[in-house]
Parts: sequence; structure tokens; C-alpha cells
Amino acid sequence: MNEIDRLKTLLDHWQTHETEHASNYCSWAKKAHAAGLTEAGDALERAAMSSERNRRLFAEALEALTAGYDKKKSSLALPVLPVSGRAALPERLYALNETQRSAVLATAADQYPYTSLVSFALTPDLKGALFLTPRNTVKYKNLMRSAHVALLMDNRTNTTQDLLGAEAITLIGAAKPVRKGKKRDELLKIFLKKHPKMKAFASAETTALVFIEAERYIHVSQFQAVTVWEVNAK
Repeated sequence: MNEIDRLKTLLDHWQTHETEHASNYCSWAKKAHAAGLTEAGDALERAAMSSERNRRLFAEALEALTAGYDKKKSSLALPVLPVSGRAALPERLYALNETQRSAVLATAADQYPYTSLVSFALTPDLKGALFLTPRNTVKYKNLMRSAHVALLMDNRTNTTQDLLGAEAITLIGAAKPVRKGKKRDELLKIFLKKHPKMKAFASAETTALVFIEAERYIHVSQFQAVTVWEVNAK
């Protein structure tokens, strides 16, 4: 039970109790007056009025809370079917590359996908993405068997606002280790500009710099608004 539902239960409980209290106070007030205890009877009548006032306040609070909560829930109605998005993908890619340091890499492992969290950097021309990995890892062995990979970048905050507020971009492409040489030096410079603290790891003999050549970017926002960018489309 969340906090809102718990409060609704309590308000309903308090309403019932105040109704019972008001009834009891009225009954005892009558008995006090019948016994000639006027001051006691008057005090009990005031207590009954106070309980009745509290009951009304609790009822109003419950009604307002229920109406407000239902309205808030309805405002988060999620689309049932995907819709065509119109996101400016280069702009969104640059933004995610600037704000997000890690992404989820999916490689092919026999009959099942295998996912890994990697530090990534997009190339300035958005033709692909870079990451580092030891050569003895499962993901490296997988991509050596099959170059087809996917890289998921997103800006989730792990809150309910993610339902409609988060966006994700999946890069679909082919991955391959970059051989030593001028090209590798240029790409590694791009990666280390974003991740300078990984310089020692990058220089290890057991570390591979992997380049994912982008074939397609798929952007999803507002739960099911989908925009596709075919990188090499004419």
C-alpha cells in the first residue's frame, strides 16, 4: 500500500470513530442533564459538536484526496499503441552523450542476448559509438563470434516520471575491435576526452577499443513515441 492509499484508509477510519464519538457524547450529555449535571452536560455537547466537525473535515479531506489522486493517475494514462515520433535525433544523441556516461550493450550469446553496462562515447559525426573492454570478457567473445550488437542509451531517473518523461535511444550496428594505428589513436582520443580517468585502463595490453558502426538509431520517448534514423540512408 502506498502512502496515499494509507492516508485514505486512515481518513475513512477516523471518520467512523468521530461518528461514534459524537453519538456517545450526545448520549452522555443527555444523561448528565437528566441527572442535573448541567455543566458536564454542556461540556459533553460541545465535545459532540467537535467530533461532528472533525468528521466533516475528515470527509472533505478524503473526498479531495480521492479526486486529486484519481486525476493525477488519469493524467499518466499511457498510450496503448506506438506512435510516430518526430524527435531531432542528432540533437538528442548529442545531449545523451553529454549527460550519460554509461549505456547497456547487448551482444549475441548463442540463442540469447547478453547485456553489459559499458562506459561509452559517441563519435562527433554520430557514425558510431566507442567502448573499452578486456578481451577475456563474455561480451568481447560474443562480438568476436557475431558483430551484430545494440547499445541502449537513456536518461531515466528511476522515478514514476520516467513513464512519460524518460527517453531512450538504441544504436543498432556492427561492432569490431580497432587495430593499433593512427585511426585507433584518433578514436581513443575521442573516448578519453569523455572518460579521462580510464586512460590507464585504455593503455593496458589486455584492453580492446571497440567501435560500433551505426546502421540505425531508434529513439523512444513518452512511452511509445518512436523515431527511427537510418544512418546511411540516402
